[in-house]
Amino acid sequence: MARIACLVVLNFPVAALCRADPDLAGLPLAVTEGTGPRALIVAVSGAARDSGVQAGRHTGAQARAIAAHIVLRRRDAATERSAADALFDVAASLASRVE
Repeated sequence: MARIACLVVLNFPVAALCRADPDLAGLPLAVTEGTGPRALIVAVSGAARDSGVQAGRHTGAQARAIAAHIVLRRRDAATERSAADALFDVAASLASRVE
């Protein structure tokens, strides 16, 4: 019987940035798609969500208005690719086939 596992990392852009910069862990962090005050928030940490900031709904400027202490970072494809590669390596060490 074949077994299938699925690994889901909620708010992956946040997790990838925290992996690259551990000082961000635990902070109210929001990741934007693009730069500037109108850049849309695409992912948030638990602390940012608890402050009222929502991914897909708020911009960077709105996030600052809701929670002045929020840390905004631009989405980084290279950082996310590195984190995905690390997850792939872990999965490959546990399974004979990974997609």
